[in-house]
Amino acid sequence: MGEAAPQASGDSAFSRMISGAPTVKAAHEGVRRYLRGFVMLPKFRANSKQEAVEKLVAEIAAVNPHHVTDVAEAAAAVLKREESMPTGLDHGIAVPHGRCASVNGIAGAVAIVDNSGTANGCIPDYETIDNSPISIIVLTLSNDTQPTPYLKLMGFISRALRADDGYARLLKCKTPEEMRKFFRKVK
Repeated sequence: MGEAAPQASGDSAFSRMISGAPTVKAAHEGVRRYLRGFVMLPKFRANSKQEAVEKLVAEIAAVNPHHVTDVAEAAAAVLKREESMPTGLDHGIAVPHGRCASVNGIAGAVAIVDNSGTANGCIPDYETIDNSPISIIVLTLSNDTQPTPYLKLMGFISRALRADDGYARLLKCKTPEEMRKFFRKVK
């Protein structure tokens, strides 16, 4: 699979971050195991970016309490990161992430946002570089002092969603198992 297309300047830092990561084919071997522990949410709703982040971190902590020991600190780390540089990309994809001491290893969630019944999406304050409503959120947490393959995982997820219109295929998933199957099939 090829490299992702260049992005607008608002996404340049993220593009630089993933451009140094190995290609999907090389990266998928090691990082796929981290995705096994990610929470998969096919019908996610939130009314704001803050609510989305807090709900996703709470879901991660509920499923993986050994990975997230302080929900408030983890959510605050993600929101602080969002203040410095929002993570809404194009095609309705958002990749919020944060690093803090209360996270052990890597944990995360993939959410397909249920925008049904809304004119502009149910998370109106989550901006994307192409002004599309948020439809997929991939939230990743890691420890800020332990070495983890954080960037490698973020690169894998980004390429999985962007290569061959992966985001459109993920949006068709209706169950957590279908979502997991999507990531398992990434070559």
